[in-house]
Amino acid sequence: MSSEAPQKRRADGIAIKKSWIIIGAAVLSGVLVISIPFCIGAVIGYRTFSQLNARMQGNDVWWNTRQAVRRSDVSEDDDPSIGPANAKVVIVAFDDIANPDSKRRQDVIMKLLSEHPNDIRYVYRNLPKDEGVVESYRAALVSECAYEQGRFWEMYRLLVDNSNRLDLDTYNVFVDQIGLDQQQFQGCFLTSRYADEIAKDVADAKSYGVEYSPGFFVNGIPVGAFESADTLRIVVEHELGQ
Repeated sequence: MSSEAPQKRRADGIAIKKSWIIIGAAVLSGVLVISIPFCIGAVIGYRTFSQLNARMQGNDVWWNTRQAVRRSDVSEDDDPSIGPANAKVVIVAFDDIANPDSKRRQDVIMKLLSEHPNDIRYVYRNLPKDEGVVESYRAALVSECAYEQGRFWEMYRLLVDNSNRLDLDTYNVFVDQIGLDQQQFQGCFLTSRYADEIAKDVADAKSYGVEYSPGFFVNGIPVGAFESADTLRIVVEHELGQ
């Protein structure tokens, strides 16, 4: 027998083993590529669910921390509101009506109002960025002038839903759309009739520690601009359950 035959068999055996190692490594890599994102997603999802579930169940640590924050006696002033005067939960918002980022929180509040029409009152107070941000301040004026004619909430919904495309022409379209007296509206808007009212809202917001919109108070419990819409809902539902 030639000495080359055993050597060839050993070489073939090594080649086969290398092939299986390569195949095994490829399969393992594929499994890892597929499974790692899934596992990470599952862990994140589980943690998020656990946190929300714990909060919804009145987790002692979370609620003790929340309750430790001093409840503020927040003035509703004479600003627009929805809901009964004797509502169990009162939400006071200081918000920039032209800020697209506020829409999700406003949607949450409107859904809560529809779910608990006899238990929640919602009060809206203007907090535009400043007079240098033209549409932010104009939108606040537009809402106040609509309030003068008893159409605040109709205008509010239009402004919130179209907050990324507000301008003078759009305001005039909205005025006609909700049936405001155009002459009365222009007299109000062009003279900034409610500038002092807006300034008072801004001053009150700052006195309660609200520097950025939106700032909410749920029965005096603050829910800040950097907290999620889910947190807002949780605080409201907790107060409803008390």
